[in-house]
Amino acid sequence: MATFSNTQTSRLSAVNSFDTMMGAYNYNYMRKFGDQSRQTSQPGASTRTASAGQKAQVQDAKVVKKTEHGSKKADRRGRPRKISDELLQKMIQMIESSNGDVSWEELGQAVGVEGVHMQTIRNHMVKEGYCKRISCPQKWLTLKARETRMQYALAHQHWQNEWRSVLFSDVVNFGLGASRKARVFSRRDERLCEDCLQAREDADKSIYHCWGMVGYDYKSPLIFYSVEGSSNGVMSQQDFITRILRPHVQPVATSKRMIYLEETNSAYDHSGNGPSMVQAFMESVNLPCLLNPDSSSDLNVFKDVILILKKRLQKRYIANEIELKRAVLEEWDKITTREINKLVDSMKTRMEKVLARKGMPI
Repeated sequence: MATFSNTQTSRLSAVNSFDTMMGAYNYNYMRKFGDQSRQTSQPGASTRTASAGQKAQVQDAKVVKKTEHGSKKADRRGRPRKISDELLQKMIQMIESSNGDVSWEELGQAVGVEGVHMQTIRNHMVKEGYCKRISCPQKWLTLKARETRMQYALAHQHWQNEWRSVLFSDVVNFGLGASRKARVFSRRDERLCEDCLQAREDADKSIYHCWGMVGYDYKSPLIFYSVEGSSNGVMSQQDFITRILRPHVQPVATSKRMIYLEETNSAYDHSGNGPSMVQAFMESVNLPCLLNPDSSSDLNVFKDVILILKKRLQKRYIANEIELKRAVLEEWDKITTREINKLVDSMKTRMEKVLARKGMPI
């Protein structure tokens, strides 16, 4: 058991007395000043709460003011319209009566629009649903035309070597200069209407009108002809018999026992009721004839041969009419019978595609 000396005992008693005194002092201090500190802290809390509420009210007022300012700004947002509704209606009326040979600038000037860029006029008209687009170069297939194509394909879907006995022919026009594509004004839902369709060849003035005929292992001379009073090269029925059928078609078809494929809308004038002079002539000389469906250039091999010819002409520089005729004859001579035979043998596949597409173009 530990023992302490008198000195150590005195020191412990002094420490305990000091701790007892400090504890009593802290107790009396807290009783005297503790309630006052709590009472003084409460007003400060309420002050902070009031200041926070004032700040929230100020912020709400700023938001309301900003919203009101933003709404007023939204009402007057953007520049004033450069084209009034009245002028816009005038341009629409002019477009409805126009044939498409007017530019956007001319359209604006015609109704009195000044100081406005062409693109601005175009943007306004596009918003109204009008645009200026390249006219469709071919007549759109009607339901009746599709049915005719289907009947034609059904009647010849089993032909294969029989197509090698067919003579494909048509007329073609040649002119100088880059081909200008015809443009028309139309709404989006009027793209295929009858008034918006134009023949692409009518956009350029043709210099030469030609007729030709091809078949399996056969290519006729390219026949140049002129027609007085006709700008598209359409001949009368008597001229077609005299210039084309009798000297060029009848001898070949008779000697090789070939079938002549006749186009319904190009070489000669098909107007008139009843049997035509051309049909009467073919019957008189026992010339077998196969009628190509209307609007079916994709079923005429001669059209593909002419496409080859024109693509090759585009690679040549031609300065005048004399060089044009020389170039046409040279490129026509370069087309081989091998190229023609390949196209003729594709006719069976074309009939299958017409049936698969339900008469639509292939």
